[in-house]
Amino acid sequence: MKLRSVFFIVSVFVLGAIASSVGGMWHPYVTVKVTNMSQQSVKDLEVAFQNTEGKGVFNLYIDKPLKTGEEMIFHFYVESEGSFALKVTFANEHVVKGISGYIERGNTRFIEIHSDRIQEAR
Repeated sequence: MKLRSVFFIVSVFVLGAIASSVGGMWHPYVTVKVTNMSQQSVKDLEVAFQNTEGKGVFNLYIDKPLKTGEEMIFHFYVESEGSFALKVTFANEHVVKGISGYIERGNTRFIEIHSDRIQEAR
């Protein structure tokens, strides 16, 4: 009976891992929605990320300053799981950095930019 229970538990784990991998194949991007909650315009937004395939940094092109209350949505490719951090430069050249933490394929993160911090939306 013990052997049957162990086999069942291992089978459920393996099937769950396969289902997770197959589901993630169709959604290999992370979506991030950033909202400017500060009283300043955002001039530049830099994203640094790290995942199982390596590290990268990219600057998001902002064609016009992101004003108070405005939102921006961007996507980036993630091989499996990892983390990312944001660096915001305001119009007055003030810089704020923030770490968003763990991400994996298909995640959507909601981030708020404040004058003194970057945080997960509540």
